[in-house]
Amino acid sequence: MSVIGRVVRAAGAVLPVLGLAGAAYQVAGEARDRRRLPPPGELVDVGGRRLHLWREGTGTPAVIVVAALSTACLEWRTVQQQLARDTSVYLYDRAGLGWSNPGPWPRTAERMADELHQLLLAAAVPPPYLLVGHSFGGIIARQFAASHPDVLAGMVLVDSSHENQNRRLSPYLKRDRLTLWYRAARHQFTPLGIVRAATDLGITTQPRHDAEQVSPPGLADVALALYRTSRYRRAAVQELLGFASGIAAGVPPPLGGLPLTVLTAGPAGREHWYPAWLQMQHELAALSSRSTHLIAGHAGHHIHHDDPDFVIRALRDAIQRATAE
Repeated sequence: MSVIGRVVRAAGAVLPVLGLAGAAYQVAGEARDRRRLPPPGELVDVGGRRLHLWREGTGTPAVIVVAALSTACLEWRTVQQQLARDTSVYLYDRAGLGWSNPGPWPRTAERMADELHQLLLAAAVPPPYLLVGHSFGGIIARQFAASHPDVLAGMVLVDSSHENQNRRLSPYLKRDRLTLWYRAARHQFTPLGIVRAATDLGITTQPRHDAEQVSPPGLADVALALYRTSRYRRAAVQELLGFASGIAAGVPPPLGGLPLTVLTAGPAGREHWYPAWLQMQHELAALSSRSTHLIAGHAGHHIHHDDPDFVIRALRDAIQRATAE
């Protein structure tokens, strides 16, 4: 037998063993994380599935945070803690993310908006609502507004995605649906058990670094645990595909006279396509006849992480505008 043949044969014997070991390590790790990290909020039954809802504070309007693509709600914990001094603030995990049960396919923005409405009804969260949509969460928030405008007191868009950004940014990013499918496939087929073991052994620090980049102080370990579950992996892929359809919708739905605040991050790291992004942010602000557009030129896409005080001030102003109506 040739050297290449022996190598192939050895690999064929070793790889299944490594795969089984990685799967076992993943299952044991997830079970350990579930025991040590119970949900901080409540699990609300929505049509036979349970979604995680984390509430703090009292008063109206109720601030409802719709987090970014494939993002657990705990990334907004710092804002929630501060803003709960003024009113009630609700964080939630979409289906399959954080502590929530998986949801049905396909994961479209329309379905996610409908599930949010069902969650608020099931948890008896009284309107009016001030929706806060970050990134892809902004598309979900606008879908919610299109279906349920009567329960909204206002909306805040935090460096929100635009329904037509795929076409508008493709000359700069060369990103289209095929690229998104590739990202989904690559994400799905990376063995979680091997990633978990490599992180735990210190072989790679990238997953922990990624968690620290978006998590409030002291919650990076929780975020790392949530983002290493098989449930999250499936939900992230499904949301990525839903995002691909959401940003192909074309034109954002109008918001009429709904009080609207648009927060836009600065150009750092995206200088070459920032003018196109800023133009789309201006278009989002124009969706309402009563809008305010603020630019956090010093902050990145995760404004609530880079400068939570900026976001909190903007939200407090939006609350005052909503209650003054």
